[in-house]
Amino acid sequence: MILQHAPTHYPLLHDPRMEPHKLIAHLVALSGGALRVCKAMNAESMQPTVSRFIAGQVKSPSRRTAEKLAAYFKIPVDALYDPRVAAQVFDRQFGQPTEAANLTREVIERASRGDPLSEALKTLASELTAADEPTRQAAGAMLLGMANAPMSAELLADQIKGLLRSGKRRAAGNT
Repeated sequence: MILQHAPTHYPLLHDPRMEPHKLIAHLVALSGGALRVCKAMNAESMQPTVSRFIAGQVKSPSRRTAEKLAAYFKIPVDALYDPRVAAQVFDRQFGQPTEAANLTREVIERASRGDPLSEALKTLASELTAADEPTRQAAGAMLLGMANAPMSAELLADQIKGLLRSGKRRAAGNT
């Protein structure tokens, strides 16, 4: 799914923080622009407000504007106010978690220097990027646990490999 949108989504995937106006700007652009979206909502008078919001000139739209845009794009209203919700919506709509994409970019940059750790991280990042959300969250919790209470590298590696295998089995069962 992400590959078909790669040219337009790539900069957003690598943005460390998905701001609501960036999400709406992207959705509006994919829909043909602010005027076309407002006409489709029978709300041409909202076009200047929408344009200012997607340009980042308005921090947050009025509740009425947010509700209309959310209904049009079939997203939660909170995505127009909360960066975390905006990131979740972007992840769901375009198929690649922004945090995993950032991690992948960092790992690729380090790997270009020939660092052996980078190769291992690149493999892990690739596996996590392809994993479902529960698997990514569980792997993140394991790594965080390791930061708080170090364990043997072999044990952690075995646990994460097992988690990734079970996530693949789960995903295969859902298709």
